[in-house]
Amino acid sequence: MEGDTVILVDEAAYRGSRPPEKHSPELRAILGDAKAAKQIWRERQEFSVTFQIDSKLTKRWLKANKTIETEGDITKKCEAEIDALLLPYFWREVNHLLSNPIPK
Repeated sequence: MEGDTVILVDEAAYRGSRPPEKHSPELRAILGDAKAAKQIWRERQEFSVTFQIDSKLTKRWLKANKTIETEGDITKKCEAEIDALLLPYFWREVNHLLSNPIPK
């Protein structure tokens, strides 16, 4: 498929998976802790998916983002248009990549 590469990272899941003694690796990595940097890399790998998305959807997504930046929100119509483009991709290209796919 021709298109743009999208990488989705479930930050809430990977941050929630950390044991208490391993919280805040970002700060430790900035301070030079190699183990913390490796922990971040592993988490990003485990809790992310990469897939191709149609350029038409990317353009529509960017247009909506610009609207959010200038007006603070998008319209229900705009959201419905994006959902109509995004949902088929989710079910076809993303859901099966999740560690716990969502049943249809």
